[in-house]
Amino acid sequence: MPLPAPYYADFVASNQSTRADNTLPGRDKQQHLETIRAQIRAFKAEQRCDTVVVLWTATTERFAVEEEGVHDTSENVLEAIARSDGEISPSSLFAVASILEGCTFINGSPQNTLVGGILQMAEQRGVMIGGDG
Repeated sequence: MPLPAPYYADFVASNQSTRADNTLPGRDKQQHLETIRAQIRAFKAEQRCDTVVVLWTATTERFAVEEEGVHDTSENVLEAIARSDGEISPSSLFAVASILEGCTFINGSPQNTLVGGILQMAEQRGVMIGGDG
């Protein structure tokens, strides 16, 4: 069964709202990040996995407006998440959660999930990431 995930209507087509029926409440992106990280850890423990690869295959998001101070460094991405910045997408939260948990992340949808700060974070932590539109 799929786990609940963040849903930010401003990142997807308006016709998706009626289909989004397994979502995390609210728009607190730091809390959503921590929930995703906990989901990854629980899955890894329950399935007794040595390695986890996270593959993003959710609906295509609109491109995030890449902004200096938000997307440009790993520190800025984390700070933007902490303040629930409007240009941090759900797929970016999954990418960051995967990186922080040491899991490979593959973006299977054509949006700009892997912005500069996320690329930097993956490189700093030695985590493999791939894909992007």
